Amino acid sequence: MLLPLFVLLVSGCVGGSEQALEILQSAEDKSQNISSYTGSYSISMNMDILSSITSYSMDISGAFDLWKKGGKNKLFGIMDVLLNGQQEQGSLYIYSLPDGQYVCTDEGASCQQTEETGLMMDINMPGESLQMLQGLVNNNVVTLSYLGTKNVTGRTCDNIQFNVNPNKITEAMELPVGSITPEMQDVMQNMNLYYTACMDQETGHALEFVTQMSLQGNVQSESVSMDMGMQMTATALDINADVDDSVFELPYPVSSGLL
Repeated sequence: MLLPLFVLLVSGCVGGSEQALEILQSAEDKSQNISSYTGSYSISMNMDILSSITSYSMDISGAFDLWKKGGKNKLFGIMDVLLNGQQEQGSLYIYSLPDGQYVCTDEGASCQQTEETGLMMDINMPGESLQMLQGLVNNNVVTLSYLGTKNVTGRTCDNIQFNVNPNKITEAMELPVGSITPEMQDVMQNMNLYYTACMDQETGHALEFVTQMSLQGNVQSESVSMDMGMQMTATALDINADVDDSVFELPYPVSSGLL
């Protein structure tokens, strides 16, 4: 697993949801004024699932780069995945351009247009997401806390923690009504899920994401006991606002059909 290449200096005091929302609103306003952006992030993730009938372990380490200019976005990621002792490596390009969204791979040496949304990781807080977050806070689905400032790669950011109400986990995950059995609903009430995002005070972009989840319980109808944990961290290694237009040229020909 990659070691984080940064030093975290924690300071400041803890605040509530109102202060956190004000900081996120300020971050959104700042990010809208940034015409171009590029960032390099390291990423690490581990997940372990242990039940009475199976076990599952996954570790991911890698890096991804983001570019943004005008209405164009690009993401390139490369990952090492260790799944139950078997190692694999892969890379992926994702482009969000005025004429559509594309996914490209080196393995297939091709690009394909896709109608899928949400593939592009956005490092700022879009207005519609902020409005949705306000609704989740008002409905007690999510509570926010301001954890103070941190230093990530020499830049100061405001650290916000998002805690998900375990009694409303299906609403927070936007799962369809009835998609979770009553037994699993009982188990999910034992879930602890939160994530933090540290927003750069200068640009309004996120310099660090941390997601943590733990779950313990029994699904009685299936006679399954479950113990699951997950942690994912993405941290900026470098920040630069200069983006050349050639970055957004697709690396391979576009195949026919939609992905």
